[in-house]
Amino acid sequence: MHKLFNFEPNNKPKAGQKITLIIAYICYLGAVFSAGVSYYLGREDTYTPVFASFIAITVFCICVGFLLHILGSGNLPSLKVDDKIE
Repeated sequence: MHKLFNFEPNNKPKAGQKITLIIAYICYLGAVFSAGVSYYLGREDTYTPVFASFIAITVFCICVGFLLHILGSGNLPSLKVDDKIE
């Protein structure tokens, strides 16, 4: 039987996955930085728009970092079309 796609797992991560993992770590660093800034701003007043913005940035960076980490560390199959016809 002819196999159009090869769905066997690929143990070697591709360049796109490596880049995605690096961006995920950058997002984690951004989350730590914005959490530190929001802690510093929250000592004086928590009812400012700047404080709320840094809390939103923290949550956003954590969520984006988590999703990119999952995509970058997954064992994705090769979806290359096989040109050989049996």
